[in-house]
Amino acid sequence: MEEKKKSIVGDLINFRGMVYSPLNEMGVVFLFGKVVEDLNMYIEEIKPGYPDCIARRFVGKGWEQIAIEFELNAKNFLQHKHDPKHCNILVCWENDWPDCPKEYQIEIIELKSLIKEMPNREVRKPTKGERTKDEEEKERIFLKFANDKAKDLFYKANDILLALDERVWRNFGEKYTSYYSPERVFTYLRMQKTGIRVLIFNNGKKMEGMRNQQPKWGIFRISKEKDLDQAKKNWQKSLELIREALRNNENTGRYAKIEEDVEENIE
Repeated sequence: MEEKKKSIVGDLINFRGMVYSPLNEMGVVFLFGKVVEDLNMYIEEIKPGYPDCIARRFVGKGWEQIAIEFELNAKNFLQHKHDPKHCNILVCWENDWPDCPKEYQIEIIELKSLIKEMPNREVRKPTKGERTKDEEEKERIFLKFANDKAKDLFYKANDILLALDERVWRNFGEKYTSYYSPERVFTYLRMQKTGIRVLIFNNGKKMEGMRNQQPKWGIFRISKEKDLDQAKKNWQKSLELIREALRNNENTGRYAKIEEDVEENIE
């Protein structure tokens, strides 16, 4: 009698219809497909051989072509003796290669930590008649609780942020508007009735007028026009810090850790 095969699964993640964590490279590819739009990318080709994927990522001025290799664990890239010259991004479930040589010049995206900062959309029965809000509608919703003074502060803050670098770009949300470096978010703005609450990446460094809320992120408030002068300095520093962190393959999300994991909480 043939022995019944046992089902072995990864850890429970319940993320966007994927119940368990990947146990192989195919699982990593599938999970990446769940988050590719959140990473402001689209896929042109999944192919045999090395690298596994050709995609494009929005970098402010346009869509840059990138080569991606998938691995269950980051160090498999080294074990498989892949040439880093032909790959821009290594996507893995777990980054077990924190000492990846800088001369490799390869960005490592660890899905295990990344999905902790992303909204987990429930699996629901499809509905008819849904439509996507355009940019103007998103802006209206984002600003609806702010008074005229706060709205004016937002428009001035927005101009400052987009002028920091031509690659910086914005994405409206109902609660938070995100500004990208262009690869990752370095600051979030949340409107209040009389001002703006700012969440900013600081990588544990001190900034004027800011208090740390999480190990690598801090908060400050803009309540009057003169606050924008210091805010500009903080945003410029944050942009430099997140780009440095990306070069070093550090986690940069709101979940990011220095010593211990912290739970996302930006309410």
